[in-house]
Amino acid sequence: MLQGAGAISAAVIALASDLTRDEVRTKAMAIIGITIGVTFALSMVLGPVLGRWIGVPGIFALTGVLALGAIAVVRFRVPDPVAVVGIVPDRPRFADVLRDPQLARLNVGIFVLHAVLMALFVVVPFALRGAGLEGNEHWKVYLPVMLGAFVLMAPVMAMSERRGKQKPAFVGAVVLLAIAGTVVILITIALLYPLVQPIARVLIGVWLWRNADEDRIRDVGPDALAARPLQPASGST
Repeated sequence: MLQGAGAISAAVIALASDLTRDEVRTKAMAIIGITIGVTFALSMVLGPVLGRWIGVPGIFALTGVLALGAIAVVRFRVPDPVAVVGIVPDRPRFADVLRDPQLARLNVGIFVLHAVLMALFVVVPFALRGAGLEGNEHWKVYLPVMLGAFVLMAPVMAMSERRGKQKPAFVGAVVLLAIAGTVVILITIALLYPLVQPIARVLIGVWLWRNADEDRIRDVGPDALAARPLQPASGST
């Protein structure tokens, strides 16, 4: 139940969409993303300290208290969205929603982004540990990355909002993400090549041997090959 409660982020984004104008909606979403990223980076720094002070049960209890405080803020401080009174359109079928090209691009983009993030969360900690960096020192990598991302993103976001260039900024971010993913894939291939090369050679050798054997059977004929007596090895009596 507690793990599923994390899906509240979708409701928070929907609430932010209802409470913001179209002109500043991208900025609001960026602020939410920055908050999540900064919180993640700070947790890497403060997590070991809190672990020594209050332990894992204390961290769990602290998370519950902060969640209750967030509920109180949303209930008493955040204004309610204005209800729009008008003609309610017919609810589209789920199949029509899946076939919508704009929603499809959005869904695929969010899926790929989250898949990349989850993959990084799984791979990067083990890579850092393999490089000799202990878990309580991973913040030395995460925190500069988050700060650098904020410094690079803030000017682009402000200029795109001011000049109405949200789409070029979005396309540029997608291109940069694709380039970064390609670089990561190439680096991974380069690192794994010494391990994969012997296996690849064995598989290619087996494939060539099987093809040569099949060609020999096809040229001679299976019946003639079966009837041919075995030749004794040289030097044998």
